[in-house]
Amino acid sequence: GSVSLSQTIFNKKVVATYKFQASSFLLLNQMITTIVVLLILKFLNIIKLNTSYDIKTVKSVIPLAFCYITNVLLGLDSLKELNIPMYSALKRLVAFVVLIMEYFILKKVSPPKVVASVIVMVFGAIIAGVTDLTFSALGYSLVLLSCFFQASYLVYAKKISNTNMSTYDMLYLNSLLSLPFTFILVVVNKELEYFSSYEYLNNRSFQIYYALSVFLGFFLNFCIFFCTAVNSPMTTSVVGSAKNIITMVLGAIIFQDIIIHPLNILGLIVNILGGIWYSFLKLKG
Repeated sequence: GSVSLSQTIFNKKVVATYKFQASSFLLLNQMITTIVVLLILKFLNIIKLNTSYDIKTVKSVIPLAFCYITNVLLGLDSLKELNIPMYSALKRLVAFVVLIMEYFILKKVSPPKVVASVIVMVFGAIIAGVTDLTFSALGYSLVLLSCFFQASYLVYAKKISNTNMSTYDMLYLNSLLSLPFTFILVVVNKELEYFSSYEYLNNRSFQIYYALSVFLGFFLNFCIFFCTAVNSPMTTSVVGSAKNIITMVLGAIIFQDIIIHPLNILGLIVNILGGIWYSFLKLKG
């Protein structure tokens, strides 16, 4: 939860405060960092990592890599348009999409109370969205598409985790397969040229936020894979309600880009309560 919180804050700083437009380049750095760190840990015998895979395994992970890339890029672009409280509330709609995908793909039926808690979150997000005075059609569209691909990513990661691949193997192969796709985007969008002439490139604060965003991207991805392998995709998508509250408060204080409306605040609170209810149900069960 704390990793996700920090990642959201730092990403917002990079793409919104410093108006960094090279999202694919940022993602490419995260992928390279992930691969290098895993190989170093393997070399030091800290982890067991399989670096040779058959064609069947590679093909099975390609959809995962595609969903990951799309989710991250859409999420980064939506942060440019949305304040963090609304971004956090809308991202929790991932749980609703996961609920549906688990039923059709994993053949898993969630208990009625779990379904009800997810509906409460959706209801809260709708109230908050309708009364959002900083509404951005582009931002909402991007974050909702991001929710779809994140849900697909979580469910598919769970499906793959049922094979003999370890968390490190999935993370390594996902990053490796993401590299060529991301590099093509960087070249097509001319992001290398953009980065080399970026106005804040030598700004120490930007460098710190950028570096933290890159390293936390690796760590967050590992946490998602590990949590999804151990728990259900639904748990991964909703757990950490306390983190979401802190994210909303810090986001509102740090960026001061939220216009307060009573119903908007009510919607955010209802959204959070739905997440807390779900977490309570999982702990109880």
